[in-house]
Amino acid sequence: MQFNPTDKTISLLADIDFWLFGTSATLNTAFSVDDRTRRINQRANRAVSIIFKNDRRWKYDDFNHDDMNIFYGTLVEGQQDYEISGADFLTIEEVAVKESNGKCQILTPVIREGSTSQRLQSLEDGDSGMPREYEKHGNSILMYPKPSLSVLTALKGLMVRGKRMPSPFTATDTITEPGFNPLYHDYLSIGASSDYAVANGMSTKVAQLQPELLRLEADIADDYADRARDDKPKMTVEGSDEYHDNLF
Repeated sequence: MQFNPTDKTISLLADIDFWLFGTSATLNTAFSVDDRTRRINQRANRAVSIIFKNDRRWKYDDFNHDDMNIFYGTLVEGQQDYEISGADFLTIEEVAVKESNGKCQILTPVIREGSTSQRLQSLEDGDSGMPREYEKHGNSILMYPKPSLSVLTALKGLMVRGKRMPSPFTATDTITEPGFNPLYHDYLSIGASSDYAVANGMSTKVAQLQPELLRLEADIADDYADRARDDKPKMTVEGSDEYHDNLF
């Protein structure tokens, strides 16, 4: 469904009126467009959170973003600490540096604890070179050893891939659609309707809408957990001599 197109038969905002007021002929001004937009965005965040928890094989990213979910940074000679804003990523999945020959070197994540602490401290105090490991600390990535531009490319020499927030709607959007499976777009309109019902003491509506939300959340989780059907089938053994594959 689109956010607020002229055709109200495919409109998220109009679907809210259907669930709350029984008709979408006109948008009920008691639930303003600004309030609808805010609640839809919050419900989109919730939907993406469910997807992140279950999308293990085909990594999800909101297709309304204009670019790939990769952050590029400039490497500085001997600089170990590189800040990655929370606005860029919710979680970091992979860090790489670009060698001077143009090839990428994927770094190994490491945690500073126990015996590892002394080794990392030695690398931190030592000479610059080709980073092999990285540590996440607050909003920063620390590379070990510190990068040397004698073996690395400076411009876009740092590459970070991660999970990010969904692209939010604005109150003036019209034909923009949610950036996830269209089968579950009504989760946003039903969710926003439920939020309005809760805020306005519409207990009967809340009771009606909650089962719909729970069903959709379960369906979203199941669907995204089962993506990547291009995986090669694997033979597995269950019990004594029974073989099963993962095609179905």
